[in-house]
Amino acid sequence: MLRLASFRQLHALVVPGQHFSGVGRRAAVLQQLGLATVWEDRLPQGGHPRYVVPTAAGIAWAHAELVARAAATPHATLVRHMLAGASRSPLQLAPFTAPTWFPHQRTTNELVTRFALAAPLGVTWASAWHRPLPNAIDGLPLPQPDFVLVRQQGAATSLVFGEVDRGHEPLPTFARVKSERYAGLAASPDVLERLTGFRSFEVWVVVDSAQPLERLTALLAATRRKYGASMLRFSIRPWALDAPTGAIWFDVEHAPAHASPSRMEHPNLIAA
Repeated sequence: MLRLASFRQLHALVVPGQHFSGVGRRAAVLQQLGLATVWEDRLPQGGHPRYVVPTAAGIAWAHAELVARAAATPHATLVRHMLAGASRSPLQLAPFTAPTWFPHQRTTNELVTRFALAAPLGVTWASAWHRPLPNAIDGLPLPQPDFVLVRQQGAATSLVFGEVDRGHEPLPTFARVKSERYAGLAASPDVLERLTGFRSFEVWVVVDSAQPLERLTALLAATRRKYGASMLRFSIRPWALDAPTGAIWFDVEHAPAHASPSRMEHPNLIAA
């Protein structure tokens, strides 16, 4: 469930193996049906990527379709609650002008697509929807993850909340608004089950900043000191894109020993 999707993402997710031109033809049909528009970005480097953006009619169709497809799945409760609070207003994008929030959304979509396509991760549900959870439940403030994944490993399913950290948020704010709220939700398994259908979760924090290992180390230290951060895993964007199924994560017991961007120089990395 994406707020918008690039042609390349749709090609990989919907029509892999087919000629790329097929995405454009399908996008044209969606436009004719009034279900989507096509928006073009203008990047200083990287060309003019095009995106399919659902209209109000497209969002209404998608909501009904998502509920129907989620029925009788382990993530049915999660999807129902996510859609209950999801906005049905289409995104408003000026021609050739990306809004300030767009780089964060672009990175989030990129990561979600990569995780969803990594077969060994067993992702059966993936979302990069804005503010996917209620603000609070039973007086418990809830986090607002940037992405949500449900994984199937054998007979077991698991829930993953995801955060994309671009280095802009002050460390105390990250610890308070994210770690504290995740810790509160983890300590309330009955509430979590009522909200999502799951009784536990992990949080994957992917750092996308100029000095990612330094930022990652600071985030891990800030959350560990006050909240334990036992459910948080930390990685950096290049590793998550290059080796999403590999040992790319640090946690409270496996912290970086140095700031090298090479995975091979961090023997204490763990897998998801």
